[in-house]
Amino acid sequence: METEEHSSSHVYDDEEDEELFMLIQESSGKEGDVIERFPVRNIWYLVGAGLVVLAASSFFTDQVEIKFDSRLEDVEKKNLSAVDDARVENESDIGNDSGYGTVDVKADLHGKSNALDDSNKSASTNFAEHSVSINDVEDFYASIEPGLKPRFNVLSPSYIPRGQPLAQEKRNEIKTKWGSWTLVDEVSRPEEDFFARYPYRDVPRNDFPSNAWQVDVAYLSRFLPEAEALVTRSMEAILAELAHSPIEEPGMTIEERSKLFELEQTDHDIKLKNVMFDGCGYTSPDSEGLLARRILHAVMTEDNFNFVMGGHSAAAGHGNNFQQSYTLQFQRILEPILARLGVRLQAHNFGMGGLGTSQNAMAARDLYGNEIDILMWDSGMTEKSNWHQNLFVQQSLLGAEGRVPMLWNTANLFTYHDELGVDIMQVGGFWKVGDKYLPLSDDPVQVKGLPYAVQYLKPSSGMQGETRANRYNGTCWIDRPDIDPPTKQADFPGGRASWHPGNREHQYASRLMLFQVLKALQKAIHIWRDADDFALPDKAWHMGEHYDSIKSKLQSWNNTACKANAVLPPRWCEVAFQGRSEYLPRANPSETSIRSLVKESMTIPEVKRNLYDPPDVWMPVLDPPDGDIDVLSIVENGVEFAANRQRIKHALDYIQKSKHRVALLNNNSEIVPGKGWYSHTKSAPDNCDGTYDSFCGHSADERCLLIGHNDDRGGLTYNSLSGWLILNIENVREGIIAIKVFANADNPLTKGWCSVNNEEPCTGTEVNSGVEDNPSDRRLVDAPLCEDFRFEFAIDGEITSWTRVEWEEKKMNVDRVVAVWTLLDDPGFSNGSSVDVELAIRMMGCDQKTTHDLTHVYWA
Repeated sequence: METEEHSSSHVYDDEEDEELFMLIQESSGKEGDVIERFPVRNIWYLVGAGLVVLAASSFFTDQVEIKFDSRLEDVEKKNLSAVDDARVENESDIGNDSGYGTVDVKADLHGKSNALDDSNKSASTNFAEHSVSINDVEDFYASIEPGLKPRFNVLSPSYIPRGQPLAQEKRNEIKTKWGSWTLVDEVSRPEEDFFARYPYRDVPRNDFPSNAWQVDVAYLSRFLPEAEALVTRSMEAILAELAHSPIEEPGMTIEERSKLFELEQTDHDIKLKNVMFDGCGYTSPDSEGLLARRILHAVMTEDNFNFVMGGHSAAAGHGNNFQQSYTLQFQRILEPILARLGVRLQAHNFGMGGLGTSQNAMAARDLYGNEIDILMWDSGMTEKSNWHQNLFVQQSLLGAEGRVPMLWNTANLFTYHDELGVDIMQVGGFWKVGDKYLPLSDDPVQVKGLPYAVQYLKPSSGMQGETRANRYNGTCWIDRPDIDPPTKQADFPGGRASWHPGNREHQYASRLMLFQVLKALQKAIHIWRDADDFALPDKAWHMGEHYDSIKSKLQSWNNTACKANAVLPPRWCEVAFQGRSEYLPRANPSETSIRSLVKESMTIPEVKRNLYDPPDVWMPVLDPPDGDIDVLSIVENGVEFAANRQRIKHALDYIQKSKHRVALLNNNSEIVPGKGWYSHTKSAPDNCDGTYDSFCGHSADERCLLIGHNDDRGGLTYNSLSGWLILNIENVREGIIAIKVFANADNPLTKGWCSVNNEEPCTGTEVNSGVEDNPSDRRLVDAPLCEDFRFEFAIDGEITSWTRVEWEEKKMNVDRVVAVWTLLDDPGFSNGSSVDVELAIRMMGCDQKTTHDLTHVYWA
């Protein structure tokens, strides 16, 4: 079954039972309204109401309180110094471990201000060509219009802890039991980003500046043991969380207790059922080493490390809060670990309900990103064909401008490994991998004695009902004195279908993934530790040769698996496509929308704004209960986090970035900008990048403001009264342009119009609202075209017109609700040069009887 969601919070998908989905969609979010097949549990955490006074005596507290960042409010300004004093007093081991200068971070920390001493406020964090101070960031942040602000974490020069608020006594307990990060680098380090001078940032060892920490033997003698201890306690914390600590399994080594995370070494693809309940998956003999080298490269070059997942509703995390999804749980734990090592981690959950990956995979380099370290596919429920998976992989590989991604969980893994040399990994099946190593949840009393993370993951036959009742613990709203939502909030996030995993299942899946990276990181540290005088050989961490080898082979490789379906032209498997979309989430959303291509003189209604600006209040559902293993607090514990080179560069790029709008000269005087194109999407869509810090969809009409999910099928809506949409398509080299259109929409902008662009007044009987009396956001099929339908498009002013029959004939059904039309396919169009093309499109002949959504534009 297909659904087309326009503005609702949740998208539900199933290709077998349409009626079932209608029942779920119509549910109001109250427990009694959900049919029996979808048992749910409404778990509420008791949260004290009232504004927390930011004062030293109450900032750190054992009791659960509402805490939020009112950075721009007078109350914070008055109490900031008290917060600073409390922070320093309660963190006896705080130090400035930034080799780049001290930063004053007043930040979004689930509502907690996190500041260093006032005496450091004037200092800046500088890299020669990338200079930014915290004052620059704060001034810029304050200048962003209300309702469009991102989370402050996005711009912070250093990682901002996300863990739950803890009293200092509790922090000391964690430090005593688990250890903490104590290293502070007090040496002046290079300010210039000297890595950028070398392809892939592969700096020869002899070219490192003499004061670089990477060649400082004294510093490395402290750094590497700290790094190894951090990785070890991270692994032990995860094992304890899953009931595999030395207490539960005395006398066993960490390797023996980690059996559930083992990967089988093999030279061929394995059917998942063969490894489903024993171990974690499989990989090639060389891929684990390549992952270790990839991570080592990120550490050595102070770079980003990017994880991208494309998938369906279960992978997106429907039924849960977005930050409970496995991709963001992966980020939640790994980000502070890598931050200690100077690496900026970004994990993108690009899952979409009711869809697979093909609509975005067709322009993966732009919509998924082109600097990916790990690319994961998880859309088995909506994409049964290997062809879709191979399109997903092929376009991602072709679009790789720098690093080439490691592939996780896609079809034909060993084909890509053997033919191209791509590093690969299959991490489980996914939700019940390692089941034999999980403790049994046997009865309602016994289960409460298990660590929270494993409760109900492996229920006995008599515990099925109890397990279903405890599957989820998400929330939609926590009362706060400064915001009174105008729309009644649901009791819990929607999407609690029987096939959607709950929060524990997502967390467990994230640990399976995370442990693979931790093992690789541990191996990388050991390689560095064992080198003479810590002089790491270039071949141990350089990645350029590996990437170049893959790219070279890719150019001449005939990917028959990608071309197995004849729907798309073969060139979609041969050249990298670019694209823009109104679907969310996507990489770099402010730069990858169709709106970013629109001619300057065109007027499209502004996007909706969020009801309030970030942060949200601290949500207890994201943390384990008191007294249970809290992995995040364990890995975050220690001195203040240092500024990070890539975070600073990102902040500077964000500040300096301006909208790229091109004033085009029409090549045809008949083509004038239309006035009836309507943009429908989530509120603040430029903040919808699928990461932990995304902040969109918090509009006044949202029924679950804390849900956080990014996926939305937005579009530019048009009908025959809308006129021309004029776009500037840059860098057309291969002579191919295509669009994706969904043929069933409503356009409130043209309601009441009787002529194109509303240029002629209505005369009475011809008035047509163009909007249904009871519109539904659930569009299951294309609406029929009107009899006189005509679609016109112009490329550099040359108009082509298609009749209704031609439109239907040229339609390419790539997947369910993924229909694509090729407007240009001429390899000799630009004679091998990159050119800019003016593309204009419009509908004619239907008045408002037919309304479409333009959702994607592709070109190469």
